[in-house]
Amino acid sequence: MNQMNHPTDDDLLALLLADEAGADHAIKAGSVQDASALSFAQQRLWFLQQFDPHSCAYNLPRALRLSGQLNADTLEQALNAVIDKHDILRTRFIEVDNLAQQQVDRQARLSLVRHDLSALSSRACDDAVRLHHEADLMQPFDLSVAPLIRGTLLRTGPLEHVLLLNMHHIVSDAWSNAILLQDLAHAFAQGCSGVPSGLQRPAIQYADYAHWQRQHYPLSAAHEQAASHWKQLLDGELPSLDLPFDKPRTPDQAHPVGNHVLSLPVSLGNALQRFCQQQGLTPFIVLLGAWQLLLGRYTGQHDFTVGVPNATRSQGETQALVGFFVSSQVYRARLDGAQPAQQFLQRLREQSLAALEHADYPLELILEDLQLQRSTQANPLFQTLFNWRVASQDAAQLHLDGLTVEFLGVEQQQAKFDLSLEVDYSQQQIDATFSYSTALFLPQTIARLAGHWQHLLQGLIDTPHLRLGELPMLDSGEQQLMLDTWNTTAEDFGAHANLQNVVRGAGTYHPAGHRRSPGHRHTHLPAAQPAGQPPGAHPDGTGRGCRGRRRHCVRAQPGDGDRPAGGTQGRWRVRATGPQLSAGSPGLHDRAQRHRATADPGLGTARPAIARDTAGHAAGSP
Repeated sequence: MNQMNHPTDDDLLALLLADEAGADHAIKAGSVQDASALSFAQQRLWFLQQFDPHSCAYNLPRALRLSGQLNADTLEQALNAVIDKHDILRTRFIEVDNLAQQQVDRQARLSLVRHDLSALSSRACDDAVRLHHEADLMQPFDLSVAPLIRGTLLRTGPLEHVLLLNMHHIVSDAWSNAILLQDLAHAFAQGCSGVPSGLQRPAIQYADYAHWQRQHYPLSAAHEQAASHWKQLLDGELPSLDLPFDKPRTPDQAHPVGNHVLSLPVSLGNALQRFCQQQGLTPFIVLLGAWQLLLGRYTGQHDFTVGVPNATRSQGETQALVGFFVSSQVYRARLDGAQPAQQFLQRLREQSLAALEHADYPLELILEDLQLQRSTQANPLFQTLFNWRVASQDAAQLHLDGLTVEFLGVEQQQAKFDLSLEVDYSQQQIDATFSYSTALFLPQTIARLAGHWQHLLQGLIDTPHLRLGELPMLDSGEQQLMLDTWNTTAEDFGAHANLQNVVRGAGTYHPAGHRRSPGHRHTHLPAAQPAGQPPGAHPDGTGRGCRGRRRHCVRAQPGDGDRPAGGTQGRWRVRATGPQLSAGSPGLHDRAQRHRATADPGLGTARPAIARDTAGHAAGSP
């Protein structure tokens, strides 16, 4: 377009070519037979399931309590009518010539497993329901056997049943749930009225979408533009998120999931609504921004990535399809403590709009473009997830004739990520679920983390003019605890006590020590080791070192203005390792992260007897 917004001939030609390209790359029905290639998202789950066939991490379980007169045969027929409508539900996944393929099994049927528990006492019945439910949750799917959906009906009373439904993620996603429930209700109503169950099949099937994604999308201009966008966003080294675990990670360890649910106060939800209206933002942006800030505070990192699932249904033909469309997009956080919070949120909004524009670009292609090695242990692009969804309306969407439907809570058994946050949003309530690996985190740690996230969220809303580094994360009670309670450590050791003897005495009193983390012990352990005198040290001398932050260092942290300027006298940051204390040698440490050209000039006046350094920092030392 020219500056007057009138189209030129070239503009009209470009629009015409774009329309033709859209027609060429539209998803066409019947483009594949019963066997075809997997979509990129399916390929990822296929890889994970082949590595661990016994995994149930990608099961999608549902539990429903049905109250009223139920004909189990009619329910089974309705479930099979849904399977007949959506080919993906009767698809199996096989390997042909070392390539994974999806193959529709036209004969696949669901047999509703039935158990009558009504003769049991109330408590025994509840226990039996729980055991059946847990067994279903932990039962993996064999991807080579269709259908990849199963159902169990538990009769708990004359007019009471519990229906357990389970699918593998490779054939469905959250968006698909609403479609499946609507179809089930329609087919069940037909069965109850005596009409043979039959649902109108969609114009295209999921396999047609997979074929389009593999064969046609890569030829489009949208593909080229998206590739350029993601390459630019993720250019350079992608640092791993170094979360502080409570427990060490071990190879091949199981990762049972724990969940901590935080319901935000109604007042905070209302304030969020007003803030978004004033700033032209969506709640998604503000809540995600608080999550990024929290991760930055916990890790001390300023550059990292977060995964955000996207429905990936930009084509109109996919809106009514059941299948695995969802794909995680990469949001790159670049935090600057001096940046105003308001500006931070606006830039996050811009990044989100760009991500939505290029949402069709599969995550697997990003991995290939960046030549990142796939791993079953960790996602090479991000280690934590932020999932946003409008509060579930499933119960309202399912109406089974003559029955009252109640959805029962279902928790996943395995953690997909070390740590993730899922927000269920509605105008009335905001529920945040923090899911974590119990093999790595303690429940109390996640409870504190959730509170810190809420506090940062409150700060973004109340004080968007503050810099990111000024936003408070701790509440008043925690601040009081850290500044006052934990610092009430005054004790009289006698007039002739010195620091090294106190530390040595503590080591004698606690000879076993307490391991803080692999490779580190409390201060008294290094001090208790026979250090003798390090080379160049003597009882009246000082040792200078440039070391990374070590837990076995003793620090005297000064306030602002306490550091000397140039060669002038002043108070020093005094740090000492255990061996230095044993040798009677105080340590004057420069920061390991600082460049030698900017090393503290005041060190020259201290005249240290020795200079200790870690590998990689000795070069160029004065």
